[in-house]
Amino acid sequence: MKSKLNNMSDIIQEAAMKDLTRAVINVMDGWDLKEAEMHQILGLPSSIKARSFQSFRSGSKLLPKDNETLQRINLIIRINDALHTTYPCNAKMAGRWLKSQQRRFKPDLPIHLMLEQGLNGLTSVLAELDCTYSWDASGSVVS
Repeated sequence: MKSKLNNMSDIIQEAAMKDLTRAVINVMDGWDLKEAEMHQILGLPSSIKARSFQSFRSGSKLLPKDNETLQRINLIIRINDALHTTYPCNAKMAGRWLKSQQRRFKPDLPIHLMLEQGLNGLTSVLAELDCTYSWDASGSVVS
């Protein structure tokens, strides 16, 4: 019986990872990123080639389940949610915002921070977009 439960858990985890993989690639497609940029933002190893992205889109191949990749996926999805909250009526604005000059990041663009600084860049962009994330990260508490 325990073997069946473990197998069922594995199936559920694989289905969740399949959905997560397709979702994060879909988000970055919506930002109009090139596959090389997606590869870099996700921090994928060089063994994963650009041709893999079509398999990620279809769900026939999954992104790695290591901690860093999962952290990056989480930040990308949260950035997308924050951009959707900021621009609820225009989905194209998310990609535009990432590629536009922002006062806090001058002279860099948000997309450049995400590409060049990895997790730190993703975190900086999310902190700019989502004040609750910034508040939580600062360790602030209500007294």
